Amino acid sequence: PNQAFVGFPTKVWGNIFIIFPDDILRMYSVLLVSPDRSFLAQAQRFLPNLDRELEVIPATDVPAAVNVIRDGVTVDVIVFEHRGANDFFSAMDTFDRMKVPCPMIMLSSDTDPSVISEAVNRHVDAHVVTNGRNMMDLFQELDRRIVMTVERDRNDREHHVNERRMEALIQMAKMVDREFSEVVNYALEKSLELTSSTAGYVAMYDRDRRILNMLAWSRGAMRRCDVGNRPVDFELDSTGIWGEPVRQGR
Repeated sequence: PNQAFVGFPTKVWGNIFIIFPDDILRMYSVLLVSPDRSFLAQAQRFLPNLDRELEVIPATDVPAAVNVIRDGVTVDVIVFEHRGANDFFSAMDTFDRMKVPCPMIMLSSDTDPSVISEAVNRHVDAHVVTNGRNMMDLFQELDRRIVMTVERDRNDREHHVNERRMEALIQMAKMVDREFSEVVNYALEKSLELTSSTAGYVAMYDRDRRILNMLAWSRGAMRRCDVGNRPVDFELDSTGIWGEPVRQGR
């Protein structure tokens, strides 16, 4: 009657349940940086009309963009207009130092070969020329580039995660002579790494008694769920959101 659950961030492997927040909603969150407030307003209006999955977050300069990121706002791609004091390559350096893990698209009216060459050398994800374009044509191309850039980045990340997941499974298969508690803690540690999560748990679920027997907690889960004394058993009906993987069975 028992099943093992790994909670917080779900894919199902046998009787182990893991919740992945990214599976809940697939959307493209765009941090658009431009000194042109009129352009920002038009982008906020037209881009979501072209593609309902686009969310545009405006910023007029690098400090404003940095504040958005530091506030913890989810950003899938940064679209940055290279104009005047808003230097794209300086912005790249700033975001690299911050270890911002998302691709960048350069908007520019500048077709100077040296600018294009530097963009290529710096491995800019995409470059959209704005000069001589009507606004609707520009937004349509920008929509295409955003989707292509984000999906390529997501595919690369998923490929990397799949490789790490396989390595973890191989390592677990070699732990036949280890204590059960060591295997459980290893599974929890790797689940947190692979889902970029800060909180999680492993539990055995008794269907007949509707009881969760906790095998391992992450420190983040203990803080969030206010379980500093580490109880062993929980009634499923008394649990909060962290019991949803069990209640929903997925």
